[in-house]
Amino acid sequence: MRRLPILCLLIGLALAADRAGAAPPIRLDLPIDCVPGETCWIPNYVDVDPGPGARNFRCDPLTYDAHKGTDFAIRDLAAMRQGVTVRAAAAGTVVGRRDGVTDADLTESVRAAVRGRECGNGVLVDHGAGWFTRYCHLRRGSVAVRKGDRVAAGDRLGLVGHSGLAEFPHLHFQVRLDARTPDGAKTTLVIDPFIGIGRRADACGPGPEPLWSETAAAALVYLPAMPYAAGFYYRPPKPDEARRGGMAPDELSVLSPNLVLWADTYGVRKGDVLRMTITGPGGGTFFASEIRAEKDQARFYRYGGRKRKADPWPAGTYSGVFEVIRQGPDGREKRFAIRRRVTVR
Repeated sequence: MRRLPILCLLIGLALAADRAGAAPPIRLDLPIDCVPGETCWIPNYVDVDPGPGARNFRCDPLTYDAHKGTDFAIRDLAAMRQGVTVRAAAAGTVVGRRDGVTDADLTESVRAAVRGRECGNGVLVDHGAGWFTRYCHLRRGSVAVRKGDRVAAGDRLGLVGHSGLAEFPHLHFQVRLDARTPDGAKTTLVIDPFIGIGRRADACGPGPEPLWSETAAAALVYLPAMPYAAGFYYRPPKPDEARRGGMAPDELSVLSPNLVLWADTYGVRKGDVLRMTITGPGGGTFFASEIRAEKDQARFYRYGGRKRKADPWPAGTYSGVFEVIRQGPDGREKRFAIRRRVTVR
């Protein structure tokens, strides 16, 4: 989406914070009913780079150019169908809402159809003193509020969906401040809730007074790489199949033609070691693979395993792990892993 005028966050936030009578910051609860790092993940933060590049508040590439919100992604379309609630992050008045936009994969025809409605189904809440929050990509038919409704923090607004300009089911959560610069000119600022409106001492890292409540801040542990979905299957699933859900049964047959572990990950960087290991019922290595990422990838999918020959698979429990191994600037290794088990009988 197009960058807002004067949206140099580092300068704009300082203007908003320094001017006399600046709007007091609001406190935001989690806008989604999930457990960050377990049932939802943040693959994209606010882009705080004022130029054509992209970087988030940690100076990491988990964002893209001119991205104005925080994306809370859920595991797959199956989780979307089950329903994940979107909640008001703070008390306010609903001043905008849209419903009826189809949940659909982002093809060129869908992209054209949602032009001007990139938010998809959404809700806009006015919190007073110039503060607004916006909730995008809600599931069609789920919007539970009307224009003019008063909402309290935690009230249900709808369900996470896949509507509008969305490549995967997620909530795009955006914070906006309508303010005036010291010379009296009106300006609209997109605020990163991890920074707030205070002046940062360092160029990278959270602000001195982020907008999140203590409870929300404690839950929002920063994950620079996120293996978020994995499972065993009797054949190699295609990425779009795995992302629809239902490709991770608890049991497989000893006569399955293949025994495969698949994994999906956000935030792979060039140079990361991507390791996949399957351990058989006796504790020995059933399968092992290791590659090095050749480029940054916002989303990375991989599978590995073995094809059955004549004999049935040995019955028992198979354990799989997919790891992203990253060398930090201090030379220390950081590991991000997802583990799965399957019973073969």
